Amino acid sequence: MTTPPILNLPASAKFAEQVFTLKRVVGKSTSPYTLNTQAFKWPGEQWLVDVTIPPITERDIAGQWKAFGAAIQGSFGQFYMGDLSATSPVGVGTGTPLVDGASQLGNDLDVKGLTPSITGILKAGDWVQVGTGVLSRLHMATEDVDSDSSGKATIPLEPALRYAPADSSAVSFHNTVGLFRMQSNSFEWNVVPGPTYMISFQAEEVIDS
Repeated sequence: MTTPPILNLPASAKFAEQVFTLKRVVGKSTSPYTLNTQAFKWPGEQWLVDVTIPPITERDIAGQWKAFGAAIQGSFGQFYMGDLSATSPVGVGTGTPLVDGASQLGNDLDVKGLTPSITGILKAGDWVQVGTGVLSRLHMATEDVDSDSSGKATIPLEPALRYAPADSSAVSFHNTVGLFRMQSNSFEWNVVPGPTYMISFQAEEVIDS
């Protein structure tokens, strides 16, 4: 088995549209007699992103995207991607955040290294990247977060942490990315007179690294 290529998006990357979906696995059973319903949430959670690139009229920029689509090798390759509409948090987001303590799992992440005593160090809906490289995972703060006098805080997250990051692992609030792969094994582009290049693709978060 060969190692999958891991790429960055083209430097010129701009999105006309990004549609984020947080996919969950929930089992539900309804009694045919009482209509009482029981639901069970399984651990599976995954970001899905539909991407539409603005019409491209520059051949060099189109070439960057075509080369990216060829090099990613369908759903075998992996690439880093975040929300280009929210590269900085709404909250203050200052300091040098790090994971505060090993063996953390679930929907709360203890962090250290924040600017002390800041109200709104993060705001609900801000992106949080945990880890770097192939361990980069994309999460979202679900509540406003304040830092304490020691520069520490607990961040409520969705989706839940899938692996326990090491103590002092990097945490990012700016230019956050996760690791994704194409949903399809095909990458196509449409060329209309001009020429103008039209490109779109669907991606899913990598959860097996």
